[in-house]
Amino acid sequence: VVRGVLCGCVLGCGLKVVLDRVLPLGGAFGPERPLELGLAAPPLLAPTGAARRAATLSIDDFFDEDGFSRVAGRAALVPGGAGDGAGTTALVEAAARAGARAIVVYGSRLPPGALGLDDRVPVPVVGVSPALGGRLRAALEAGTSVGVAIGRARTFAAGTARRVAPFGSQGLAFDGRVKPEVLAPGVSIATSEPGANGDGTPRFGTVNGSSAAAAGVAGAAALLAQARPDLDAEALKSMLVGAAKPLPGAPVTAQGTGVVDVGAAAAAELSATPASLALPRATKPGWKRVRRVTVRNLSSRTLRVRVRVARKGFPAAEVFVAASPARLIIRPRSVARVRLDFRVAGSASGGPPAEGTLVLEPVAGTPIRVPFAVAFGPERTPVLRGVELSARQFEPSDTTPPVLSLQAGLVRTVGGYDEVHPVARLDIEVWTGDWKRIGVIARQRDLLPGRYTFAITGRDPGGARLEAGDYRIRILAVPTGGGPPTVRFVPIKIK
Repeated sequence: VVRGVLCGCVLGCGLKVVLDRVLPLGGAFGPERPLELGLAAPPLLAPTGAARRAATLSIDDFFDEDGFSRVAGRAALVPGGAGDGAGTTALVEAAARAGARAIVVYGSRLPPGALGLDDRVPVPVVGVSPALGGRLRAALEAGTSVGVAIGRARTFAAGTARRVAPFGSQGLAFDGRVKPEVLAPGVSIATSEPGANGDGTPRFGTVNGSSAAAAGVAGAAALLAQARPDLDAEALKSMLVGAAKPLPGAPVTAQGTGVVDVGAAAAAELSATPASLALPRATKPGWKRVRRVTVRNLSSRTLRVRVRVARKGFPAAEVFVAASPARLIIRPRSVARVRLDFRVAGSASGGPPAEGTLVLEPVAGTPIRVPFAVAFGPERTPVLRGVELSARQFEPSDTTPPVLSLQAGLVRTVGGYDEVHPVARLDIEVWTGDWKRIGVIARQRDLLPGRYTFAITGRDPGGARLEAGDYRIRILAVPTGGGPPTVRFVPIKIK
């Protein structure tokens, strides 16, 4: 569990309190006793005049013309977001070296430990909003007395918020599979940092992001492989996904089966293949699909397994999901199969997907879950628009070819729910003027919605120059999740 540090903070302009709340410390140091300090800032941070950008500030700006520190014995007001995280850290370090006893950063969110967990900044650092930072700067410029009081620090468990981080991806993969399949902590994760402190000790800090979460899942997989060396990659993945702990209130499309739990995965006696189900978009009433899951007994005892479907809510259209058989008896190192029948009773043009999990629950054992989701949409969704060719008549050229540009895929909002419609395959073909297909000159797969460009060199699929005459460029976009492709033709003339 990551440890963070909190402290009470009060900011006042004149006789008016403008902030009174508990804030996380951006560094590793908290005050040993309550501090009451005046607030100061370099004049270059004033809201009026020819102020330089925060990224250009250095330690020199914290001293006046006579070499006296502007912030010594006070709390320094400095801007955050100075180019990047490293820029903010450098500016905070400069304020500390100039003698500031505390630092107030404004302009960017400051997670616990964001400035490092070592001794580079040996004074308390707190963060406030850009609006409040501007108000404090204006008060200082007007000559108003501005002060800050910082209370004693106390530790707390950081990174344990039971919700999905706003930067996490969610939704379905190109084949309709739930992605992500699992979650891992990705906020305020303690890690080593490049370089070393002045005394040679290593540097530490905290990071945020899906990359940090992915590294945690990789580490969990390595621990599980060490604990269960007899299992293959497929079984290890199934156990990691299936034994994760769900977050209450979070949709399946945002969390998969939940937060990775290495202990539960190591104790699991079952694996399920596939670890998550892929389903195409339901396009009309009466839509049906069948999926099968292979269940393996990884233990040395016979398992009696209860099979059920846990629904998370089907708001856009009623979806019936039936699993059979309802119970399994699986001998050691043997397999059994579960059939799932999906059926859509009504119709829906879009909206939140129907989602849930297949639960495989052995008697007196760890249950394994397999997530699924059924997205809705019209049978015909045009995923190709805005086709343009810079020149319709041209000579074959590898250096100055005309450019074909197009919009592949789309993003739409249905009932307040954002839907991404990617393209499974995009083909660029050459046809003759009398509608005879010559072949494919470009092919792309799994395209997210966006604008794409292609050079039309005037060559056939084999690389030979096309003879002079009339031709057609055929663009075919196949939507992900099924449905008819979108086709466009652009006539050209080779000179």
